Amino acid sequence: MMNTIFPTNKTRKILDGENRGNYIKIILNEDNSFLILLTRDWTNPSIGFDDWFANQYALIEYFKETRWITEWLDQDYFSNP
Repeated sequence: MMNTIFPTNKTRKILDGENRGNYIKIILNEDNSFLILLTRDWTNPSIGFDDWFANQYALIEYFKETRWITEWLDQDYFSNP
């Protein structure tokens, strides 16, 4: 696995930008690609969508486009609702 500027496998809440109020989780895949899980309702994360990025540079551009300002949450809501 590569070092990444994005801490992975932790839940973030979107404070501002597109999808404000939603929750995301960034997953680093074995091939160094990324998957973002996004949901409005952390109690049912299957209601939402995911998006795939080939590398961290594509993920950085996505964060710029969406203007996301996020905060880390202490609990991983995606695995422990």
